[in-house]
Amino acid sequence: MWFVFILVSALFSALCMVAMKLGVTTTDPVLASAINTIVVLVISWVAAIAMGACDGIANIDMRTLIFLVLAGTATGGVSMANYCALGIGDVDTYLAVVRCSMVLTVILSFLLLGDPFTLASGLGTVFILAGSVA
Repeated sequence: MWFVFILVSALFSALCMVAMKLGVTTTDPVLASAINTIVVLVISWVAAIAMGACDGIANIDMRTLIFLVLAGTATGGVSMANYCALGIGDVDTYLAVVRCSMVLTVILSFLLLGDPFTLASGLGTVFILAGSVA
């Protein structure tokens, strides 16, 4: 089932990039990011309430909350940088460079999370990096 979710994520990511680029053609990228964030906020809370996920909010421990706040902060930074980059550059160039984040994610997950680093994941990471800088 996780594979279906990742395919849906890829589809939404592609649609997001195109919409972001179209959204910053006549709007300040910082304002566009702020509007996007409000939409994400509303959709996230509607989904959490509709699925009954809010019942567990009192059970979130401090460590988890800290990491969720850090992830949210990083997400805000990503969103702001994405809109600014797409306001200036082309989508294809942007995507080639932003894919370097996958390489960094693989390295960080290996170093910080203890995820396995196999020959296949190593080769895949090298190919992603090569494709990103080519």
